[in-house]
Formats: sequence, C-alpha cells, structure tokens
Amino acid sequence: MLTAPANQPVTGASGASRPRSKAWSPKAMRWLIVASVVCAAVVGSIGFAGSYDALRGLAAERGFGRYSYVFPIGIDAGIVAMYGLDLILVWRRMPKPLLRGIAHLLTAATIVFNVNAGEQGPAEDPLGAAMHGALPVLFVAVIEAARHLIIHTNKLSLAVESDKVPLHRWFLAPWSAWSLYRRMRLFEITSYTRMVSMEKDRTVYRAYLQHKYGRGWKKKAGAEAMLPFTMARYGLSVDEALALPRLQQEAADARAAAEQDRIDQAAIREEQRALKAEERSAAMKVRRLEIGAGLATAESRIAAETLAAEAQAQVAEVASKAEAETAAHEA
Repeated sequence: MLTAPANQPVTGASGASRPRSKAWSPKAMRWLIVASVVCAAVVGSIGFAGSYDALRGLAAERGFGRYSYVFPIGIDAGIVAMYGLDLILVWRRMPKPLLRGIAHLLTAATIVFNVNAGEQGPAEDPLGAAMHGALPVLFVAVIEAARHLIIHTNKLSLAVESDKVPLHRWFLAPWSAWSLYRRMRLFEITSYTRMVSMEKDRTVYRAYLQHKYGRGWKKKAGAEAMLPFTMARYGLSVDEALALPRLQQEAADARAAAEQDRIDQAAIREEQRALKAEERSAAMKVRRLEIGAGLATAESRIAAETLAAEAQAQVAEVASKAEAETAAHEA
C-alpha cells in the first residue's frame, strides 16, 4: 500500500491538496492495546459471571443437583482452554482447526444455554434472549480479533502473503474464485497475488494465441503451445508449462547419460575384476613353479647327500678290510 511522505500533502480525487493526517505514535498504540485488553478482560469476566449464574440455575432446573455448581465452570473453562490453546498454536505457527471448532461449539452451546436460561423462552422474550447471548458473542469476537492479529503478525514477520481468496471475488466471480481457491489448496500456493498474476498471464497468452492463429487457434497452435491451459489445473504458470518439454528433454538426456555412465562404470568394474582374477591366477602359477623348484632342489640335495654317505661307507669298509688284511699278514 502506497502512502504519502510524512510531511507531504495528499492530493484528493478533485486535485485539491489536503494535509496528511498524522500517524499514530507508538505510545498511543500501546495505550490503545492496554485499553482493549482491559475491556476484553472486563467483558470476559462479566460474561463468565452472568453465564455462571444462568447456567447454574438451568442445570439445577434440569436435575443436575450438586453438579450444577461446577457445570458452568467446566463449560467456561473448556472454552478458555480451547481458545487459549488455539491462540498458542497459531502463535507457534502450528494451527489446529479442531480446537477452534470445539471452542466455537462450546461457545454456541453456552449461548443456547444462556438464551434458554431466562424465565421465558426465546419465543416469548426475544429481547431477554438476545441480552443473555450478547456477552458470549462479544467474547468470541474478542478471541477472533486476537487470532486474526496473531496470524497476520506471523505472516508479516515471515513475509508470507495472504492465502485467502478475497470475499469480494466470491461475490463477483464465484466460479473463478472457487477455481483459484481449489488450486491454491491442492498445490499449496500460499500467495493469492501470485495466483492472480498467473491467471492474468494465462489470459494474455490466450489472447496472443487467438491473435496469432485466428479462428480455430486451439487446433492450429498445437499441443505444446496449449500446455499452459492443460497444466493450469495443476498450478503451473505459463512459463513453467511452456518450459516443460525442454525440462523433460533435459531430464531424459540426463537419465540417458546416467544410464550410459552406469554401463561404462559396470564395464570398468568388470574389467578390473577380470584383471584381478588374472593376477591371482598368475600368482598361483608362480607359486606352483616356486614350490616345484624348491622340491627339485631338495631332491637333488638329498640325492647328493645320499651318494656322499654311501661313498663314505664304502671308503670305511675298504679301510677296515685293509686294516684286517694288514693285521693278518703281520700275524
């Protein structure tokens, strides 16, 4: 929203300048907040006090007995707890609509109980019934105002745009508003401004195709040019829809390249496994040859030692025979 500078006059529709109203000071806003909180507390206190008396009398008439003294407290405490938890979860950006629904249901029940707690029914005394239901309605209004403040404060702090279709669009173009609301909810588009911009781009694109192809433009334009209208139901903009063929082709190329790379890597791994198997086979052959060579060497050494031992035995035998002959000759 555009505003005039602080000390500049604002020009009206007639062209005459008028002085710009001064902005509210933070101090004034703080006092306004304090006054609102105090008034809300007063409304809540009076409403709960009046509701307690009305509900206690109604419960006693309906045969609650001693339970009639705690029944109104349970109802009112449940309302405060549900609204309080709802506000806390909204503040923590974790809204739980069920809590709000239960709180509204309890409030509606309290209003009905209060309306029927008078001496006369709503049909006989509509003014009294309205007076009994006024304070609970005011309490709900205060809670809704606080909830609205918390939600929009969180959205402003997070730079989040409103995700609601404005009420005037529902009246002026209900079918279009429903279509926008449906797509925003289905595809989690949180910006109503962005959704409207997408619709404008699609309208301009339709006018461009009609101008370019003339009568029968839908058939002449071709399937690819009609993608923005086909993909509109899925929340895609004109640019996103027109970029789909290129993106799909790039994705297909990327998948083909990834598949080829996988095949190449598998071939490399297979070749590495084959090389390792050949290396293991060669190492086993070398080991066998080494074992055979060692065995042949051992056999040769053992044979040589055997021959040497036999030669020594023969020499010893000859020497002993010679000694025996010498001894016999001397004798």
